[in-house]
Amino acid sequence: MNVTPKRQPGILERRLSLEARDPTPFEDAGNFWRAISQAATIVMCILMLGVLLLVIGVVRIVMAFGMKGHAGWIWPALSGVLSLVLGFMIISKWPASGLWVIGLFVAIELIIQGWSCIFLALAARNVSKGTTTGKLAA
Repeated sequence: MNVTPKRQPGILERRLSLEARDPTPFEDAGNFWRAISQAATIVMCILMLGVLLLVIGVVRIVMAFGMKGHAGWIWPALSGVLSLVLGFMIISKWPASGLWVIGLFVAIELIIQGWSCIFLALAARNVSKGTTTGKLAA
């Protein structure tokens, strides 16, 4: 009498057996819900990005008008106006704007904010030297 223990399936056999079967209707519904919830999350992130750009634009404009007597106050104001424009563009095209908005508008926002900081620093340096020129001071 040959009594050998039955071999348990290894990881590879279990994985192959799971991949070879058709998903149940419950698994199909779960996968569909996961895809829908990811799309809804992306759409809501785009909406929040638009609202955030609007708020940032208002804060920058208020800050710029608080610096109105100083040289270079126009650069944060222009940066704030651009943030408002980008925020309005996102919200006006909201569900259809899709994923391309995030990369493009955030890149534009970062470039404009960087230029604003550079020109504001140059204006502050000129003021500290006492050589305020018409180019950087508004």
